[in-house]
Amino acid sequence: MPAIPNVLYGGLGRHQVERLTSLRKAGERVWEQYARGKSLNVDFETLFHDVLAVFDTQPADFSVQRVQDELIGQMAGLLGVDY
Repeated sequence: MPAIPNVLYGGLGRHQVERLTSLRKAGERVWEQYARGKSLNVDFETLFHDVLAVFDTQPADFSVQRVQDELIGQMAGLLGVDY
C-alpha cells in the first residue's frame, strides 16, 4: 500500500512522482553513508514511508519540497548530523 494513497490516486503529476523517486534514492544513499555502524531504531524505508504519510493530502496541496525538508530534518536528528 502506498504511503500517500490520497495524493497518488488523486492525480499526483508525473514530475512530482519522479522528484519523489529521486529524493528517495538520494536520501537512501545519505542514510547508508551516515548510518553505518550506528544502532538505529528505524531503517530508511520505514522513515521515508512515515515522512510521506504525514503529507497525504490533496494533490494540489502536496509539496515535494516540504517532504524533503521533513525527511532531512528527521534524518539529521536520527543520524546525529547537522541539517
